[in-house]
Amino acid sequence: MNRRDVLVSGLASVVLASVPRADAANFKVDTFSDSSDKEKEGAYISKKIWTALINELKNISSEIVSQYDRIESDLEKHEAIRYLLRVFEGMRLFGLESNDPEYPSFHRVFDTNNLYGNANADALYFHASISCEHTYRITGKRGSAHIVEVQTMSEGFVSANQKGLRTLNIDSHGGEVEIILSSKPKGRNWLKLDKKARFLYLRQYFYDWTTEEPGDFIIERLGAMYPPPSSSGDDIKVKLQNIVSAIPSWYQHIKNLTESHYRSEINSLNFMQSPSAMADQYYGNGYYDLSSDEALVIVFKQPECNYWSVQLLNHLWETLEFDLRQSSINGYQAYYDASGIFYGVISPVDPGYLNWLDTGGRMQGLISLRVLKTKSRPEAKLQVVKFADLDKVIPSSMPMLTKQERSDIVKQRMLDVRKRYRQ
Repeated sequence: MNRRDVLVSGLASVVLASVPRADAANFKVDTFSDSSDKEKEGAYISKKIWTALINELKNISSEIVSQYDRIESDLEKHEAIRYLLRVFEGMRLFGLESNDPEYPSFHRVFDTNNLYGNANADALYFHASISCEHTYRITGKRGSAHIVEVQTMSEGFVSANQKGLRTLNIDSHGGEVEIILSSKPKGRNWLKLDKKARFLYLRQYFYDWTTEEPGDFIIERLGAMYPPPSSSGDDIKVKLQNIVSAIPSWYQHIKNLTESHYRSEINSLNFMQSPSAMADQYYGNGYYDLSSDEALVIVFKQPECNYWSVQLLNHLWETLEFDLRQSSINGYQAYYDASGIFYGVISPVDPGYLNWLDTGGRMQGLISLRVLKTKSRPEAKLQVVKFADLDKVIPSSMPMLTKQERSDIVKQRMLDVRKRYRQ
């Protein structure tokens, strides 16, 4: 356990333990009655929302730490508290701060400080709220990321039922961009807004982390008048109530996704498409469960595709830190043998091979392999191998690294990620 885990766990314990238990299950958005005394009513509503919020977090934290049988070690239990804080931060951002289709703005999500939800180690994610009742314009510079894509989504982020609706790829590298989003055709780069559209993702996928540059984008609603109307507070109240109501369902959603990895065969990844992911993207789900003298070898022949990557997750469906560890490898970074096959080694100890996937000391966890816009269903095989026997499985052509060479590679990853996120 490191110092950051101790601080996070301690802070959460103090906050949650200090709040009286309330019947959060009975919390409803229509609970409150009218009152002639608006000031007292507002105070009552605010207190009720806050109490319900804290109790939902308290109830879920108890369920994760005490009842979810995949959360076993001290590290995982502290990560569970951190996960709750991350989800709460995400819901605050998505459900409250970035939830105004009248005056939208791009908010960056899923960076190195908030890695829940299988956030892609190669990606920059931006979120904005939208409505089919309006017309929007996105302007800026595309940059040179390998893939830039705008996708409209149904429902809100706090819903586990969101679905991708329509997608627009931005192809011209480095140039100026103008995209119109509306219910009726308008302009060359036009993305139709369906009636169910509630928000959009602007994703940038990076292959060469060192040379590819992020784009700069701004979104605005056409025809908006400034300044916006003053808030009565009712809009904030509804948003807060929605967040409270969504906490249990979101956790259950993530738990279901985690369990889906364990429904894969032990010697292969189960490839499937997700309705809430990028269009035409396959996910290969699997898991590793190792003894101290073992490693897991992943064998993957790259199909014809626009992009692929593999990364490791914990049991809360959080991406392992990828800036200070090589916990992910993409199709550009990977080493292939003479037949074009990728051999990756998943282990808690550095085996020296270039294609090492670092578990950060974990013996169990999840695997996620993405393949975008492929013409054939991907396949990947897994094999548990004794650490001492890796040279019998891994091609001898794969480069072996010294400790200094590994350090230099990981340091460059760190610098590239800091540049990408402007940290």
